[in-house]
Amino acid sequence: GTGQKTAQIPEDKLQSLFNQLKDADGIISVKALVDHKDMVLKSFPALINDFEKIDVDRDSKVTWEELKVYNGGTAEWLEHEFEAVVGLDRLKNQISAFYRSIMLDQTRRNLGHAVQGMAKAPHMIFQGSPGMARLLHRIGVIATPELKEVQRPDLVAEHVGQTGPKTQAVLESAKSG
Repeated sequence: GTGQKTAQIPEDKLQSLFNQLKDADGIISVKALVDHKDMVLKSFPALINDFEKIDVDRDSKVTWEELKVYNGGTAEWLEHEFEAVVGLDRLKNQISAFYRSIMLDQTRRNLGHAVQGMAKAPHMIFQGSPGMARLLHRIGVIATPELKEVQRPDLVAEHVGQTGPKTQAVLESAKSG
């Protein structure tokens, strides 16, 4: 899939719900959800059903920003994630371009056009945090949130003529992530 699907509600209704549930610290606690369970299930059941997805920082509290990002979808989530990253503007721009391309292809498919993946299939090497896989999965660049890590010995064989098949086998095994 290409990102998160939510049961969106208008932002003013979401703000009203948040204001009813927030505590003195300006957050929604699990206790508030328990205390107002019926009202929440009627107006925005995702707040209970998808609490773990909404609570991005996993502190068992939901902030207005987290709720707004969840309700908005993948583009808002991506922007929220980028705010926490200092620098790396070229990487942020490339990931944003991948996301826009994927969304454009999805729109074209929904309109009945035959689209065969991205116009230029991305061949990528990632160095860095394992969190990159989660991000790329969330925006739809890769099918699963796992990446396969390989080193030179995983790709290069001992004898002439064996490197190609060995590398191809690794690539096949990594197609989903």
